[in-house]
Amino acid sequence: MSNPPKLPGRILRFFCADHRIEELEGDLYEEYIENLAAFGHKKAARIYTWTIARSFRHYMFDYHPNSYKLSYHNMMFKHYLKTAVRGMKNSKSIAAINLFGLSFGIAISLLISLFVADQFLMDDFIPDRDRIVRIERFSEASFSQAFDAGMHPGYGPALLEMGPQVESFTRLVKYDLTIRLEDEDGLTLVKEPFLFADSTFLEIFPYELVTGNPKTALNSKENILITEKMAEKYFGSEDPIGKSINAPFRGRKLFQIVGVLKNIPQNSSLQFDFLALASDSYSLNSRGFSPWTLFLKLAPGTDESRLLSQIESEIPKITSNEYHHRFSYNFTHFDDVKYNTGTTDNVFPAMNKNIIELFALVAGLILLLASINYVNLTAARALQRGQEAGIRKVIGAGRGSFKFQFLTESLILWWLSLPLAILIVQGLTPAFEQVIDKPIYFQYLKSASFLLTLFGIVTVLGILSGLYPAFIISRFSFSEFLKGKLSGTNKGSWFRKGLVVVQFTVSVVLVIATFVVQRQISYMQERTLSFQGDQIVVTDIAFTNQFVPYKNALSEIPSISQVSLTTSPPGGDNAAGFMYDETFEASITTHKIDENYIPLLNLEMVSGEAFSAETKSTNDNGIIINETLAALIKTKNPLNSDTPLAETYPRLGGPIRGIIKDFHIESPHVNIKPMVFMYSEQEGNEIAKTMIKINSANISETLASLETTWKKYMPNSILKTRFLDARFEQLYTTEVRLGKVFGVLTTVAILISCLGLFGLITYMAEAKFQEIGIRKVLGASSKQIIWLLTKQVQTLVLVSCIIALPIAYYAINEWLTSFAYRTKVSVTLMVVCTLIALGISGLTVLFKSIKAANGNPINALRNE
Repeated sequence: MSNPPKLPGRILRFFCADHRIEELEGDLYEEYIENLAAFGHKKAARIYTWTIARSFRHYMFDYHPNSYKLSYHNMMFKHYLKTAVRGMKNSKSIAAINLFGLSFGIAISLLISLFVADQFLMDDFIPDRDRIVRIERFSEASFSQAFDAGMHPGYGPALLEMGPQVESFTRLVKYDLTIRLEDEDGLTLVKEPFLFADSTFLEIFPYELVTGNPKTALNSKENILITEKMAEKYFGSEDPIGKSINAPFRGRKLFQIVGVLKNIPQNSSLQFDFLALASDSYSLNSRGFSPWTLFLKLAPGTDESRLLSQIESEIPKITSNEYHHRFSYNFTHFDDVKYNTGTTDNVFPAMNKNIIELFALVAGLILLLASINYVNLTAARALQRGQEAGIRKVIGAGRGSFKFQFLTESLILWWLSLPLAILIVQGLTPAFEQVIDKPIYFQYLKSASFLLTLFGIVTVLGILSGLYPAFIISRFSFSEFLKGKLSGTNKGSWFRKGLVVVQFTVSVVLVIATFVVQRQISYMQERTLSFQGDQIVVTDIAFTNQFVPYKNALSEIPSISQVSLTTSPPGGDNAAGFMYDETFEASITTHKIDENYIPLLNLEMVSGEAFSAETKSTNDNGIIINETLAALIKTKNPLNSDTPLAETYPRLGGPIRGIIKDFHIESPHVNIKPMVFMYSEQEGNEIAKTMIKINSANISETLASLETTWKKYMPNSILKTRFLDARFEQLYTTEVRLGKVFGVLTTVAILISCLGLFGLITYMAEAKFQEIGIRKVLGASSKQIIWLLTKQVQTLVLVSCIIALPIAYYAINEWLTSFAYRTKVSVTLMVVCTLIALGISGLTVLFKSIKAANGNPINALRNE
């Protein structure tokens, strides 16, 4: 081997001035030949490479005016740019479709990416959050059969004393308090959410204060911190420090403002405007307590599993309360609290992380569909440029020039699509925020790293999607270039068709998912709303001794047909109690209802009788149970009775007077629990909500009368109402949001996929241009030509459906397992979605097929 290495020589020729390269190469070659004879090829090659590296000096770059190397590259780039612009002008429709598809694909993907980024960047301003955990408890006797975040207040101090693993703790809870505002116009009541926490709260979660001392702000139960916006709302331009807020709460009437917090950052998962001291002090031996959310800040390097084992073994030793002896414990890291939908609290709203990951996956798929659409359309257009390629071949153009040409065009289109996509995102963001029911806080236009990453992704996709059309045109044979023929392209046909299959597979999966999500929402609404939820108003909970006169006054309003007082209106958010019954080894919920509860909701009695309005004196003599509890009693039968439902079980509260058909009080995500309904007229100081059945023809007048009655009997409480169907809708807002998002994404996916089909049928029509002409000359009808073109496309779509159906069936059934009561993915639905896909694809290709079939065959044969 007598030739020196090629790569070092090429690098030298690229950088070196033209008037010096010949002399340098000659000297280097002579030296290489001498070293080759003396040392052999390997060492001579190393010396050659090293000599070139050492030869880089400033005089090498001393370009003379006649040097053309860099100017040549600049000239070629300008040529590619001009040719790309000219090509887009000559094919305005294809360029417009490409630009539209890419812009919309990038925009939708960017919108979803902003939502995903928003979630994952939440709370990034909190230091040491990897050491902050929420402790949760679990027992086999647990009501929800899941970990519970409501901890006994005595756990915080007890865990702090166990050892150095726990550096600090804070307990959190939110209450809606009524603020009393008195001025010359009288008394005004305003309800606001208050966050109560320990004095260590600002050490663990260092929210910034504008004024006030964070170390002493929460050292008294009368102190309170408010945010800047609350200071402006209630005190305007006045200094709020030292002023009082009248909000009665557990013996506290006035809260004194000792500091103002900066408005809570929008990317904080914990949102609050009022912060006061958690003053409840209970030892672990106390039986009655209000549950709190407990956060621990662990010492660096803490072995969490060992600490959990220590807590489980030590708690029974330090308390005689057997209630705490049956628990096991778990830690949820602070970053994961906002995703833990299985264990929720009233402080941190939770969102299913799987939904976020699903959105991220769909964003990637939408971008993939846009890329595939571009490839198919550009490949179709490439076939129309055979004669251009032939002429460029004749004058000496190599394959590399074609590749660079198409890559340049691809990058131009992708780069043009990016600012258009950003404009679309800016326009669609308000509508998208309404769909997902939350604002997007991430300011991506101010993040240089995000924009650079976005530009990099677009550039890479532009290069990748431009490679295939570039290789198509570069692989034509020389003779075909001269003739301008379109043959020789069948080698890549499987790839183009495969891209279409991928496109429609994704689209069909999304179509099926959208249908199933909507069916599940409808199923939940039908199952939970067996009563007329749009005619039943539920008031917020109140504590008063005026319920009976209040109820009687409401009954006298003509547009109100029924009134019921209860702790437990359907739709969650109630004051039901629960107990663990060792006899039946189950947690049982207890609900206080009056005689109107069952008829107002139109509930069905399976056996026995409901509470009576005529003979109220007998209502206290028995209880009503639901079917689930009745089945449990029959199964356990602890008294070995032939008629277990006729027996009295003291723990349940009395003899069973009736069995009510199972109905949903809680979310349809969970199974219906064993329930006991006890009679209560809500006399004396009681806690209850009101269910009011109204005449839907006079809603505004009825609500005005309701407010007047409320103010008369409960002047110290704020009236908050919600229709019963709205209470249930809040239990599956995630599903409603998911359905809306999938609807939008499915529409976009189908639109982009149809553009891809248009590209494929255009490709096929161009490739079969002469074949179609010959067939027409030989007597083929337009219908036969249309069928020739469409059957291939419909076959591809049918293959997509066959691939998509099992994928969709498996994925959707996995999602449905999160519901205790769920719809089924039926064969009918699969068939309907398949027909929809075939119909949409058929309509997409029909126009182009008709145009190709009706073309003049002479135009095709003239080129032969």
